[in-house]
This record gives sequence, structure tokens and C-alpha cells, in this order.
Amino acid sequence: LAAVETPRWHWIVAGMCELSSIITAIGSGMTFKYWTLFFKQDFGFSPAGVCMMNLAIWLAIAASNQLFKPLVRCLGRLPMANAFHISGTALLFLISNQSLGPAIEVPLVIVRNALMNSGGPLVQSLILELVPSKHRGKWSSLSSLRRMTWSGSAFIGGLLSDKHDYRYAFFITACVHSVAGSLLLLVNLLLWLRPVDKPNMTSGSPVAGAHPRASAAAEL
Repeated sequence: LAAVETPRWHWIVAGMCELSSIITAIGSGMTFKYWTLFFKQDFGFSPAGVCMMNLAIWLAIAASNQLFKPLVRCLGRLPMANAFHISGTALLFLISNQSLGPAIEVPLVIVRNALMNSGGPLVQSLILELVPSKHRGKWSSLSSLRRMTWSGSAFIGGLLSDKHDYRYAFFITACVHSVAGSLLLLVNLLLWLRPVDKPNMTSGSPVAGAHPRASAAAEL
């Protein structure tokens, strides 16, 4: 049997989603590695306190991936990925604006990281469904590009923090994430105008919210 050609529209949507993920990784690299230093410098956290906060972040990420599954099934993966991204970016703008005290900022940081890390696996699962199985290995190699940009942008974040302060670096990250979120929102709009024949992408479905081969979004 002749191989079925993948529609060009699928490649366009997958490429836009991947570009959004790469831009998100660039912004995240400027921020994630500096949360520890930020709380030590601005609020005088002890090493034990910082470790407890990091533990709380990872527990919140794990919990959110389970708690939001019913919403993902009901509303669709891409709309929920958009909602997570926009909410996380808005919280980062709030954190970067001014000091709100540790009693407020610690929960904000925990919730923000949980939201940002909940959308990534949903986007990656959509990409894996749009890309034919014979090309998924090549496409997955782009994940190394995301890791590289994430690590490289940490250097830029350090320069921004040294020249200004950590909140300035957080603000720049939020701006970069806004660009990525706008691109993801455009994908959602385009798929609403021209849907693709994939379950639970832009509307509710009994299909699970994440593809089993999707890589987890980490440290955003």
C-alpha cells in the first residue's frame, strides 16, 4: 500500500507549536536557575528554606498534572495549554513588578511554575500526533535544541540579573513568554478556523489529555 502523505497543514501546526516551545524554553532559561538566589537575596531564605520551596514547586507540578486532567478531557489539550501558559506568564509579570513579601510571593512562584510545566506536555503530545511516526525520531531531536537554548539563555539571565536585578530578568522572561503565548494562541485560533482530524485537540473528548510518548516539560 502506498504511504499516506501527511497534510501540509499538520506540518505547519506542528512547526508553530514547536517554535512556541523553543521560545518558551529561551525565556525560561533566564529565570528558573535563579529562583534560589532570588529568594536568598531578597528574602534571606536559608538553604533549608530554599530546598523546601523547590520541593514544594515539584510537588505542585506533579499534583497539577493530575488535577487538571478532567479539564483537559473536557476542554481539549490546546485550549488548556494556552490557559496554563497565559496564567503562568501573568503571574510572572506580577512577581517581577514589585516585592509582595514571602508570604505572597512563595505561593505565587509555586503556582506559576506548576502552571507553566502543565502546558508543555500537552503541546508536545499534539506535536507527536501531528508528525508521522516515521519522522518522530527526527522531530524529537529538536528537544535537544530546546535544552540547548534553555541552558544558553541562563547566561543571558545572569547578565540581566547582575546589571539590574532578578526581577528585571523575570520581567524579560515574561515578555519572551508572551511572544510564545501569542504564537500558541494563534495556533488555537487557526485550528478553530481549520480543525485537524485529531481527538481532544481543541475540544473535549474522552481521550486522555497527554500522549504516552510526550516528553514532560521540565524547569519552566
